[in-house]
Amino acid sequence: MTPEQILSIPPKVLTQGQREFYFEQGYLLLERAIDEQWLARLRAATDEMVERSRKVARSDTIFDLEPDHRPDAPRLRRVSNPVEQHPAYWAYCVESVMPDIVADLVGPDVAAAQLAEARRFAPGVEVHLISTRTPDGLAPIADHLATMLVPAV
Repeated sequence: MTPEQILSIPPKVLTQGQREFYFEQGYLLLERAIDEQWLARLRAATDEMVERSRKVARSDTIFDLEPDHRPDAPRLRRVSNPVEQHPAYWAYCVESVMPDIVADLVGPDVAAAQLAEARRFAPGVEVHLISTRTPDGLAPIADHLATMLVPAV
């Protein structure tokens, strides 16, 4: 969809001014877009993934570990396909406000298909979110939506 087509659809969450700013400037900062309940769920899910990674000695198909990863000091860099590893990530993709925010920016055909990666580092967790459905399949939303940072507890 073109920006003009997207802007012709009434927004669900964002203001029309926010959407216009996004298309003019190429980014949009949404402070406190994720409520504290979702933050708590996502932090707990990430903590569980870090705990699971303690049992892994080297990177595998699920966990991408930093070289200095140890059971007593886990250094989890990335979780492959997190929506398949913990239900909270999938729930976030389909039940939170995020799909509506994405739809306001890329059009209504949003597929909460994949939480691409979660990266744990001090002082936060970097989370790349959601893909969009296009006529020829799924396209990364990285062209449309910036990375979101969720502070670690």
